[in-house]
Parts: sequence; C-alpha cells; structure tokens
Amino acid sequence: MNRPLRVSFDIGGVLSKRPDVFRPRVAALTAGGAEVFVLTDMHPHEKSVKLMHDNGYAIPPERILNADYTTHGER
Repeated sequence: MNRPLRVSFDIGGVLSKRPDVFRPRVAALTAGGAEVFVLTDMHPHEKSVKLMHDNGYAIPPERILNADYTTHGER
C-alpha cells in the first residue's frame, strides 16, 4: 500500500523564524502529495494555528500537533 510522505516541522526557530524560506518548501511538499504536519510545544492549539495562518502557511489545524514538553521533553 502506498502512503503519502509525512513531514513535520517545528514552529519556533523554524517555520515562524524563516517563513520566507520554509513557505515555498511546505507548498512544494504539499503540491507533491506529502502530508505536512507541525509539531510544537506551543500552547494553546489556537495560538499555533493563528501563528501558522499569520505567517502564510496553509497547514490544516488538524495537522498542527501540540506536544507536552514537560511530559515528553526532547523525545
């Protein structure tokens, strides 16, 4: 079974720091059929969604995943 490539990026220091660099990359991955996710320890979820929208990313809210850094650390 062929499944799409899944790629995840961090918000802080990556997507929000260099949107001019990463917006075209995210768009190209999406256009090529990849599923692009955001994994962040930023909370609340609505803040993460707004930040992605404000930076011009078209990543669906359900693909923005908020981790619990206190519980999981760098894992």
